[in-house]
Amino acid sequence: MRIDIFIRKCLLLVLVMLTISFARAQSPSYKMSISNDTVISPNVYEFDWYVQQTGTTPFELASVQMGLGFDVSILNGGTATATLISGTSALSNPSQIPTSIAIGSSTNTVGGITYRYINVAPTLPPGSGNGSII
Repeated sequence: MRIDIFIRKCLLLVLVMLTISFARAQSPSYKMSISNDTVISPNVYEFDWYVQQTGTTPFELASVQMGLGFDVSILNGGTATATLISGTSALSNPSQIPTSIAIGSSTNTVGGITYRYINVAPTLPPGSGNGSII
């Protein structure tokens, strides 16, 4: 039963933190979200990270750096690790596909909850006209 409570807390935290947050630029506009999240096993949580154009102006991706916070209490004394699943990116320019991911060591406490972050490192921008069209 303890694992079930742990998984529920983990999923609730992720849902609260990612409740469809919109990132907006003046033009073009886009939405970044997490989808297809699944608990693979008691210690593996898998999800897809999406960037979607929301306006009518074409959106050419130059570079992106992503971070996802999680409540450290879900670790229950364990060690967090993160991996990218190769071959799952839909970016049209291979040089833009993230290759580095890490769990940050610093923490941030908000409302009595202590967070750490999963960080996806940015790639070098490919130059105007060479980025993936979102």
